[in-house]
Amino acid sequence: MKRVEAAADCFEKGFNCAQAILSTYGTELGIEREHALRVAGPFGVGMGRMGNTCGAVTGAYMVIGLKHGAARAEKTGSQRNVPMRSRGSSPRNSGHVTDRLSAGSCSAVT
Repeated sequence: MKRVEAAADCFEKGFNCAQAILSTYGTELGIEREHALRVAGPFGVGMGRMGNTCGAVTGAYMVIGLKHGAARAEKTGSQRNVPMRSRGSSPRNSGHVTDRLSAGSCSAVT
């Protein structure tokens, strides 16, 4: 089963979007499935059921953090520990996920 299908299957079983994304992709990056489901739980249905940022987006950011996030504080005076614009991304294409989800709002999708 492809990861996209696995995430969709997880969602269809009753987990929220953030849980589906993090539990599917996070296991390849060292987080156990059960931990991924617990951590991502409060981020579903638009950040704690408030209808804001879609759980698919927050789950994807958690996966990015697992892959690229810093595990040590940097003494640069900046809080930017995750290289969000690495490997060819740009402000223009960095929002492609949220563009497809009506600005990333869960309430706009559901």
